[in-house]
Amino acid sequence: MTTENEVLTPMELVAFAEDKYRTLVAGVCTQAELDMAYDALVAAKAMLARSTERAAHHAAVKQDLKKDQLAQDRRDRDRRADEAEQAVVAEPPVVSIAYGGIAVSIKLAGGRDHVARQMCEEAVRRTILIMNSFHMERIGRTRAAALMGLDVPEREEIKKGAMRRLEDELRVAAKLGAVEIATT
Repeated sequence: MTTENEVLTPMELVAFAEDKYRTLVAGVCTQAELDMAYDALVAAKAMLARSTERAAHHAAVKQDLKKDQLAQDRRDRDRRADEAEQAVVAEPPVVSIAYGGIAVSIKLAGGRDHVARQMCEEAVRRTILIMNSFHMERIGRTRAAALMGLDVPEREEIKKGAMRRLEDELRVAAKLGAVEIATT
């Protein structure tokens, strides 16, 4: 049998107060004793409710702290991954095409940004087409001049047209800083 002097958990205290109250109601007692037993039962139930609420609040705070820690860990991991990625993205491959006194260098920049990457890839494709066109035009003009008995034409005139076309067609990638066009 449990006595009032023992240290009880809130649930045991409610059970003890309930037993004492029932015993007094079933037996002969004064109204004051009955009121004291009832007040003790109400107080024990209130203590149990506060204890339960306190435990739920502690658990909720612990859960929030755990979520915060997980979010911070995720942010730290993402930051480290971004830094590592940026170190690699900072040094992209470079495609260089040179012909007839024109040199074009295109960085295959963009990393995971597929739009920027596609612009650079398109710049490479257009450079190949323009340089091939420049080459074919030189072949054609040189052959025509030889057939007509004229001097081989200067490549400078064809080169100026190729430069204008390169600057025009590669302007989008140039805005990204991915294209360098130079004459040699």
